[in-house]
Amino acid sequence: MKIENTYSENAPTPGGIGWRYSLLWGVTLLTISTTVKSMQPPPCNDLQQSKNSCIPASGGQLVILYASLYTIALSAGGIKANCSGRGWGYGISAVAMGLAVAVLIVGTPKYRFRRPEGSPLTVIWTVLYLSWKRRKVALPSDPSELNGYCIAKVAHTEKLRCLDRAAVVIPEISNQEMINKQTMTMTQVEEVKMVIKLLPVWWTCIIFWTIYSQMTTFSVEQATYMDRHITGSFQFPSGSLSFFLFISVLLFTFLNEKILIPVAGRFTHNPQGITSLQKVGIGLFFSLLAMIISAFVEK
Repeated sequence: MKIENTYSENAPTPGGIGWRYSLLWGVTLLTISTTVKSMQPPPCNDLQQSKNSCIPASGGQLVILYASLYTIALSAGGIKANCSGRGWGYGISAVAMGLAVAVLIVGTPKYRFRRPEGSPLTVIWTVLYLSWKRRKVALPSDPSELNGYCIAKVAHTEKLRCLDRAAVVIPEISNQEMINKQTMTMTQVEEVKMVIKLLPVWWTCIIFWTIYSQMTTFSVEQATYMDRHITGSFQFPSGSLSFFLFISVLLFTFLNEKILIPVAGRFTHNPQGITSLQKVGIGLFFSLLAMIISAFVEK
């Protein structure tokens, strides 16, 4: 079983095109929200601000704004908002994304395609179904008795052994052709185990990307309410707040490669410093810490 796109190679998938349309729709809504006067609250002058008497945005205006931001965050984690703060900057981004989607669709026939090899979901479902159906079948003490052991592409593992029942050859099935149809191979079972082991990482990464998307969506909206004056005449654009995100990524990438990994390698005796899973865990910890600090600052 190949955990990949079995229908095409180097070709755009319908899901990928769908997300691009979703991103285009989100930016289009944002363009409407930032350019159409009826979608914005009345301007607030300095006197009104000092008296805290500015007219807030209506419910409908907020619905359009947050719907556009959530759509962008859901589809692509937000746009690179270096043109934020200027309403038509979003419009330019929307037009550029629309052209990109059109070019992608037009170029689809030029991609290399290969014949479908079946869905990996079918194999996963079959392994789970057979394991449950044969739950009373005794597991062999020697894994070499499993179907396809001699031609297995991956080594047998002792974890999740209950799934091995899907590769157990039932005595009632003596015909080799029937065995191949009604019994999974050990390779297929081990690949399903790999997928199950990855699920916790996948679930936690959903939370990470939800947090990450805030940097390029709601942080820009939040910056519009901040005092961004550096001097009396210069005001830092709200959309340029993403600058700090990219600078931080570049800085910590350099520090990680040149300092953290060599230092960690002295203690772990690992050329990579720490394992990939440990890196994911540390990243999630700092993401959580950043959101906690943001919550206190916001309060």
